Amino acid sequence: MQLVLGTAQLGLDYGITNSNGKPKLTESLEIIKYALDNDINIFDTARAYGDSEYILGLAKEKYNNLNIITKLDPLNELNDTTPKEEIYEMIDASINTSIKNLNIDIIETFILHRFHHFNNKTIWNHLLENKKIKKLGVSIYYVEEAIEALKDNNIKHIQLPINILDQQWFCDSFLQLIEKRTDVTIHCRSILLQGILISEADKWPKINDINPEEFINKLNDLVKLFKLNSRLELCFSYVKSIEWIDGLLIGVDNINQLNENLKLFNVRKLTNKELNLIRSVFKNTSNKLLNPALW
Repeated sequence: MQLVLGTAQLGLDYGITNSNGKPKLTESLEIIKYALDNDINIFDTARAYGDSEYILGLAKEKYNNLNIITKLDPLNELNDTTPKEEIYEMIDASINTSIKNLNIDIIETFILHRFHHFNNKTIWNHLLENKKIKKLGVSIYYVEEAIEALKDNNIKHIQLPINILDQQWFCDSFLQLIEKRTDVTIHCRSILLQGILISEADKWPKINDINPEEFINKLNDLVKLFKLNSRLELCFSYVKSIEWIDGLLIGVDNINQLNENLKLFNVRKLTNKELNLIRSVFKNTSNKLLNPALW
């Protein structure tokens, strides 16, 4: 498993627990250099991440060893009556803008920011024909989407959210496909659920029937039981223990956070017994909490 630097925080004010805002340009470039100096050379960005692509493009002028993953524009203006020609123009504009911003000729890995675009064959077929993309993938929220994506051999990259509360990824149909599709890279994001898993109750989203204190107490109990130092260590240890994950996506807005994440990545893996206990404790967690888009 590799650490992957997510750059949403570098391009815009991102995350429910982010009180600092995005860093200055010089700070962002220092973060990227520090990541490279510490063997992190995969960077995740998107057309929707503000200045993020542009900042990575500036870094690309100085350093050649950046492996950049970017995403299609969310195409929010798209509707059922949009003509094919306009859809093609939107897609091409997104790709060409990314290439220009990133200072590259070819996009190594290009993924859909919205899963429903995968089911839109006008969009998907146009992307399959594009010679400026090496590998296509998709960003998803739910295991059902992952199963559908894994059945398409053109999918070579999947980004999914996973954290200690979210037990949907351990169904047999998904795991069997993962075992067969060794050509697919799996990156996980949101291991801290936008930071709330290590925050106090006042930082959690206000959702009916969700009691933050109950979750915090359960997490703290597991920290003690597993003889770890913090909820942060627990979250890292949990994800590190999942064998089919290739990359762990982290987002930071300063070098100290990045350095802390590098140290946390050395935390021990959990035993199967510990993993089974976690799945038992959090097996009925509501989707209303697991998907930040519903907050």
